[in-house]
Amino acid sequence: MPNFDQTGPWGGGLLTGRGFGSCYGSFGYKPRALSSQEYLAALNQEEKDLQASLKLVRQEKAALKKK
Repeated sequence: MPNFDQTGPWGGGLLTGRGFGSCYGSFGYKPRALSSQEYLAALNQEEKDLQASLKLVRQEKAALKKK
């Protein structure tokens, strides 16, 4: 959890991550176990999100190099 401010990943709020942080099990909440297919789908989505972020970083770098 960034900054330990209970905003979850990307400011999405509590319990929006994959349950690996210190909030796991907090507030009596225990996420259900994901099936291998659900976990694979979550990882695929995370990969797409990271690729999109990488694309933005590369665009910003290119813009800075032009200056």
